[in-house]
Amino acid sequence: MERQTKRNIALDFQVLHSILLNLDESSMDSRTSDHQLRWLTMVGGFLQISFGPSMRGNEVTTVETGGLINNLPHGTDASETVPFVVIPLLGRFKNEDGEQCHLMLSASVTRSGFKVKQWLTRIVSIIEVEGKKSGPAFCHPSKLIRK
Repeated sequence: MERQTKRNIALDFQVLHSILLNLDESSMDSRTSDHQLRWLTMVGGFLQISFGPSMRGNEVTTVETGGLINNLPHGTDASETVPFVVIPLLGRFKNEDGEQCHLMLSASVTRSGFKVKQWLTRIVSIIEVEGKKSGPAFCHPSKLIRK
């Protein structure tokens, strides 16, 4: 029997909304452990980042902690016509020499209703509590959190 493969078919935005809603509801549940809360937040943020600026999975893993923390306040001024969020990627891209930082931009809230900045703010709060200043934003925790 033949098997057909269809590549580069994006996740439907309505399905992603449902997934993020479930992650959000689970993270607000008081029975959710610190470990589960961190995992839910990282998964939600990963999905937002990959969907918003249309990155592939391996690109999302290059999001840099220090750049994310430093750039989070950008794009929030009342003078911004379209509030945005800066997503810093650290790595070697398109045959460049050595690692470099690339800044990707995404709307804070997309036309489809995805709240990219909200999820990135959650990630930043986790990595700040863990005391991380640099390195990959999506990595193993050094401490668990619960405020």
